[in-house]
Amino acid sequence: MIGRADIEQRAQLCIQIRTESYEKDQYEWFAPSKVKLTKWVYFLEALNKTGALKDTNSSGDSAAAKMKNFAESLIGMNFRWLERSKLESAGSTPLSRLLLPDEYLGKVEVQKAEEIETEDVVLD
Repeated sequence: MIGRADIEQRAQLCIQIRTESYEKDQYEWFAPSKVKLTKWVYFLEALNKTGALKDTNSSGDSAAAKMKNFAESLIGMNFRWLERSKLESAGSTPLSRLLLPDEYLGKVEVQKAEEIETEDVVLD
């Protein structure tokens, strides 16, 4: 969605998490960032620690292509998740709750998701 001219659209990665600990699927949103102590960096560090980062693909000619390939390479990755709370943050407020991969259990076959149509909306 395109809003006011002074509001930038930020690409984000949404991870759907299904665990026995929660009745409903959980979702974590990660906005790519080079800043330490952000959800994105905590996620990448967790992927690296579990060994799953080596099974991802972030190649591409543009930032959008790299992100698309990275996101697609995460599909089917199976993890044991750990809920972390009160993580130090780059902002003034600690991250209150964050689900992070704790153990990489390999890849599983996933049925292709239904395509979702998108469109740009211009607000006057």
